[in-house]
Parts: sequence; structure tokens; C-alpha cells
Amino acid sequence: MIIVFLLILRMMPSTHACLQTIPSTTPSPTGSTTTDPTVTTTTTVVPTGCCGEVIYLPTPRPNLPDGQYVPVYSGTPGCNTGVAITCSSFDTTLDLRAGIFGNQIYYLNGDVDTVTVEFTCQNGEWIYTDQGQSIAIDTVECVLTNLATEP
Repeated sequence: MIIVFLLILRMMPSTHACLQTIPSTTPSPTGSTTTDPTVTTTTTVVPTGCCGEVIYLPTPRPNLPDGQYVPVYSGTPGCNTGVAITCSSFDTTLDLRAGIFGNQIYYLNGDVDTVTVEFTCQNGEWIYTDQGQSIAIDTVECVLTNLATEP
């Protein structure tokens, strides 16, 4: 099943015109901000078993504009355990298809006007599961396209 899923992903059109570099941060036990002349790094302490906010990226795909991105977190304050991410069109009269990508390469789901995907926090990582297959998610994109050119 996973091989079929990966083959389907490989067969999908790819438009990786440019990739955005994401600065990495490493949590410290106390939480701190370090500044030097070339780099500014802010770290946030997240309790064990919890996840921070999902990193949202504007799409690097020049032919797919960004949609309206709305995350809704569950859990307790300071401890996110789940998130429902909705991607929608700014104008539903245009009948655009909203799509959500994970890690800049995985097309997670799409639908006309609005789509929602859910992630769960497992061991400090956001996990997306579909039909029994799971992948760890680091970044999310919300894109729009017309129905004739699905992502």
C-alpha cells in the first residue's frame, strides 16, 4: 500500500521552480534569543509530548497562488496535541480548488473552495495520516488552482 502511495506521489506533476530555505532552531532548556551580527535565533520551549505551531510557508510555486490559511489547535495552552488546518479560496464564486501540501512535496488533500486536513502530535512531531499511512509534517502550504489544472 505504501509503495502504491509513493508511486502516485511520484507521478504527480512537479513544479519545484524554487525552494525556500527554512532556518532551523533548536529548543534550549530555558528558552532564549541569541543574536550575533549575522544570525538571530529565537527558541521556544515546548513541553514533552506537545507540538509547537505548524510552520506555514507561502508557496514557492509561481503558478499556484496562496489560499487563506487557518489553523485551529487543540490541547491545552502551551501544549498543542492536534491541529485542523483549513485552506480556502478568498472568493468562493471563482470555484477555485484549494489544496494543502506538506513538507513542500506531499499533496495532502484538495477540494473545491475549501479543504481541511488534521494532524496529531506524536512525540513532539506533527503527523498526517491518510488511509493508514502516516508521514511527519514539518511545513504546510495552502495553494489555489483552477479546476482544470489540479496540483
